[in-house]
Amino acid sequence: MATQLLNADADLVTIQDLLGHSRIKTTQCYCQVSNLKVQRDYQQAISKVIQRYAAIMRLIPNADGSMPDNMQNQIGHAPGASA
Repeated sequence: MATQLLNADADLVTIQDLLGHSRIKTTQCYCQVSNLKVQRDYQQAISKVIQRYAAIMRLIPNADGSMPDNMQNQIGHAPGASA
């Protein structure tokens, strides 16, 4: 049961509480992480990293000091900006 809960994204501490274990190590003995869960967790984590990296890269000026195209478009369409 512990492995099924873990693979269904239940938190290890929650499983510990449900099983009545006083030590987390006892719960860990009953949980086997499947490759599917590891792959799913990895994909979720790497997606967040890629999104954050892309957001940062949009804010960095080009080598010549000009703003990236997406920033120029935003600046050009700012309220009060002249066209």
